[in-house]
Amino acid sequence: MKRKSVYLVLFVFIILSLSTYFYLNSSYQKIDVFTANGFDKETNTPISSITDKKTMREISIIIKTSNKINGKVDVAPPNFVLEIHSFINGIKTIYLWLDKDSIKGMLMYKNKNGTGYSISEDNTQRLKQVILISEN
Repeated sequence: MKRKSVYLVLFVFIILSLSTYFYLNSSYQKIDVFTANGFDKETNTPISSITDKKTMREISIIIKTSNKINGKVDVAPPNFVLEIHSFINGIKTIYLWLDKDSIKGMLMYKNKNGTGYSISEDNTQRLKQVILISEN
């Protein structure tokens, strides 16, 4: 009986570890960053393309750990648009509200219009380092 319990605990631990690894690990090919002139991609200006795996993984974790804002959000046009090229999901578009004075940023998936996600203060600071530097 003890042996079965040990195997069960070990199995659950392995499954949780693998799930966490695949959830937090990025399958991104590249992230294109645009300054936004609205929600229409054609009017946005490309500023950089991020291909560094460490930076893409960091952005992936920031996106995945952002917190859903309750209710529908009514917002001004975003500051940036991220176009995420993924091996698994194709291209995903994310609107990003972030400027040099931001304490907490916000993001919204293009296909989930009206649902906002707040970005923690620490993650906002990190995104500012990555995105705002690439803007210059």
